[in-house]
Order: sequence, then structure tokens, then C-alpha cells
Amino acid sequence: MTMMFRSALAAALAATCAVGQADRFLPEKPMFRIEMNGVSKLAEKFAGTNLGSMLASEEMDEIWKTVVSSLGEEMESDTPPEVMSLLEGMKSSLEDYAGRMTIGGRISMDEETQEPSLIVVLTMSPSEGTDLSEVATMINEKISERDDAEIVEKNIADGSPVDVVAMDDGLSMMMPKVIDGHFVMAAGHLGDFISKLGERESAETDADRADVHIELNRELWSQLPAMMRSAEDFEVQMAAMAMGPVFDLLESLDKIDMAIAPSGQFVEMITELAFDASQPNIGELLAPSENQSVGLIDLAPRSGANSGTFSLNIDKFLEIVDGIAQGFGESLEDAEDQFEDQTGLRLRADLLDHIDGSMLVVSKGNAMDEESIGYTIAFGIKNTEALEKSVESLLEDQGFMSLRKKEEYRGITVSKINFFGAVDISWAFTDGALVFGFSPGEAGAGVRELLDASADRKSGKDPEKWPDPVRARLAKAGQGYQWLSVTDESENVEELAEGLQVLAEDEGAPEELADAVVSWIRLMGRFDLLTYVSTTKFERGRILARSIW
Repeated sequence: MTMMFRSALAAALAATCAVGQADRFLPEKPMFRIEMNGVSKLAEKFAGTNLGSMLASEEMDEIWKTVVSSLGEEMESDTPPEVMSLLEGMKSSLEDYAGRMTIGGRISMDEETQEPSLIVVLTMSPSEGTDLSEVATMINEKISERDDAEIVEKNIADGSPVDVVAMDDGLSMMMPKVIDGHFVMAAGHLGDFISKLGERESAETDADRADVHIELNRELWSQLPAMMRSAEDFEVQMAAMAMGPVFDLLESLDKIDMAIAPSGQFVEMITELAFDASQPNIGELLAPSENQSVGLIDLAPRSGANSGTFSLNIDKFLEIVDGIAQGFGESLEDAEDQFEDQTGLRLRADLLDHIDGSMLVVSKGNAMDEESIGYTIAFGIKNTEALEKSVESLLEDQGFMSLRKKEEYRGITVSKINFFGAVDISWAFTDGALVFGFSPGEAGAGVRELLDASADRKSGKDPEKWPDPVRARLAKAGQGYQWLSVTDESENVEELAEGLQVLAEDEGAPEELADAVVSWIRLMGRFDLLTYVSTTKFERGRILARSIW
């Protein structure tokens, strides 16, 4: 075994132990945990991505200097000098840190007071070239210098002392201490946490974790009903009583796991929702059913718009609505009766039974100007003739027939109503879908765009190709997904830049800061960072989403 190989093996084992040991210092069974590599390690790992290239560019360096200079003046005027000094010292000490930072915490309900109790812990694993004792000492000295600091000494599991600062509302903060090479700092309702700190054995940990890893466990949301019921606000208590069906879905959710890492030139985030498939679960509500329309994404415009496909199990959704209504002493049946009285239609038999729950949502306009954005939605339908008849009946019942205008487009009737010049809506039935658009401008353009795609598909013509930035990300996403969401602002760089500049000026930002923001958006466009693709796959017991930036 060569010396180089032995050194590499030793380093790998040390990294594995360091990551695993961090769990010793977190609350037992943490409800949430956020882990990430140090700044220098992140820079190294992401260097080959578009994001890393942009951050390392000379232009970004100049933008960053402008932002720091502009915000720094405001921070210095609002922040005590000792705090600024501490921040500068920590920045200098940690800029080459290549270890692993972990934040973990736990929320629980106090059995006696029925008040929520919180503990949050920050740990940093050892890293060659970074003196964590120096960082701890720096923080401790600054806290000790405060006249109002009430400091008491306590002992951790191995008997060594640690200083604890009393805070308001029964909270306290354990001042930083280096334990077995790890920087450890904690705050919250610490109770007996300090006396047990470090007594647990190291956890078995996969050293090959993502560069950024976020884990949320079921104990986090299982506390929600009790917290809402014990809230002082009466409306929150009432909401808790009504949300039984929602809590039932959350009860089956075991954990949410998010991992962020480089993937070639892109940054990829994988999110997994794991749940018990034998209980009522979120997968039953959102997963596409076999009879739902497929291929709605084929209707989406390939450029100049953002789009996404979604699905909803109508029956499951109505069950939830009924449960919530019953929590308020009502029922879904009551709501259906009211709907029929007001519209002349039966909510289920005349409308919802003809919709299969799949949909495509398309937005078009300046993302920085919400009032300019128009939306077009395609709903998958099971019975076109029956739903069209119901819509006609609704229009007649509500007195909108006189406002409706019709036009023929590619052999399809497009209906349009303009409400007082403020909102324009258009709709049409085509190829197993109801296409509905609404916009402050002319909604018909969005509807016609989807009708074009529908006609092309019906004639056997292949859908138009996605732009190169989108196709490159789709290639990374793989196959087998049921939902697809595409955000592509690569052709709208100047509109975004101008919108952000106006927003910055409206917020009173200094001119140089507003200019820096505009330069940043243009730089993102240059480095292909204005396109984002997300796919979602439903499997038994889990939902898997991949987002590629």
C-alpha cells in the first residue's frame, strides 16, 4: 500500500468519523437538520458549474464589492462596532474552512405548560488549516464583554465546564465550546441538554452526503396540531379543529429529504417525500391516476413562457374539503346545495365528474411586473360534450351570454368575455382539454397558442423542440416523471433587469446598488442561470422531485 493511498484512506476515514460525530452533539432525534460543506469546499465542488463560474468571474467580484460597500455602510451605522468586529474576525477565520457545518434542532410541547420548547445546535467538524478554538474564543470574549450578560458555568457529560448565557422568555445560550475537535454552540430551552451533551456515541454516517443536505422529520409536523390547539389566537385554535383531514395526510409523511450538489455544469436539488403508503397520504391526493389525460405538456409553448403540469385526485380533494367543512359544522353537501342554488349546476355531476384532475399551467409576461402576467390553463377532461353543455348553462344562468363573443380558430370555437376592460378571459374545448386563459391584456393569444399545439399534435406533427438551455436540463432529468415544470427567462434578460432596477429604486436602494442588481441579472443570463427545470415522479411510498438549475 503506497504512502499516498494510506494518506487518502486515513483522510476518508477521518471525514467519515467527523461527520458522524456531529450527530453526538445534536438533540436526540432532531426534527430538522441542515448540513453543508464549508465555503472553500463548496467553492471547490461547484467550480465546474455555471453558478460556480459566475461566482468566480471578475464581473461578479466587482458586483459583490459594490453590494458589500453599499450595504456595509448601512450595516455599520446600524450595528454596534463590537459586532462588526466579531463578524470581520469570523469571516477571516472561516474563509478557508473546508469542514462540515450542521444545524440541528428539536421542537417539543412541554407537558406541564403546553408551551413549545425549542433547542437549536450549531456544530462544525474539524478542518485542517482552521482553528475552531480561535473562533470559539473570539465569540466567547465578545459575549463576556457585554455588561448585561448573565453567565453561569455548567458541565457537559464528560464533566468539563461550559458557559451559559441567560436570555429572555426562559431561553439560554450555550457559548461555543470545542469538544473532541468539534465547534459546538446551542440555544433555546436547554434544560438538561447540556449535562448530556456529548454522551451519545457517534452515528454511522454516509460520508458521501450531498454538499448541502436538509432533512425534516415527521416529529416536526406531528407537533403542529398540538401547537395550534394551544395557541392564544382563537382563530388558530379553530383552524386546528377544522384541519383534521390535512393532519391525517401529514401523519403518514415520514420525512422530507433535500440534497443539493453539482451535476456537470448544473446545480441539482433532489427532494424526496417518504410516506407510509398504507395510510391516507399526499401521494394519493397528487399522483396522476391511470385515466388522466397524458401529454398536456406537449401543448406548452416552447419559448417565451413558463409552464408546468400538475395533477389532483378530485375525489380525495373533495374528501379533504368535506372534512374541513365538518370541522366548522358544515359539510360538502351543504356547499354543493349552495352552489346549485347559485348556478343551477350540480358541482359534481355537471362539472367535476367531467374533469380528470390533470392540468397544464402556462404564464407569460414580465416576471417583475405581476400585473402584466397572463395565465393559460389546460384542464384534462373526460367528457367534452357534457362539460361544454354545463359551461353554456352556467353562462346563461349568470347572465353572461350577452357579454360573450365568439370566433373560429383552426376549426375550433374560441369564446371570450372582457370584464369592464380590466380582465380578459377566453376559453375553448379541444383534444380532450378545456383551455382557459385570463389576462389583464388579451387572453385569447395564450389560448390560440395552445390550440396551435393541439392541432399540430392531432395532425401527427412532432411538438416544437424546447430551447437548448431547457433541453440540456431535461437530458439530466431522465425519463419516467409525471410532472414537468419549466421556467425559462433566458430570452427576457433585459425585461428582468429593468424590472429589478425599478423595484430597487422604489425601495429606496442607492443608485450604485440598483445598478449592481441589473448587472447581476445580465451576468446570470450570460452564464445560463435563468433557466430552471423540475420533474416529479410518484412511486409507492414516495414522491421524488429533481430540480436542475
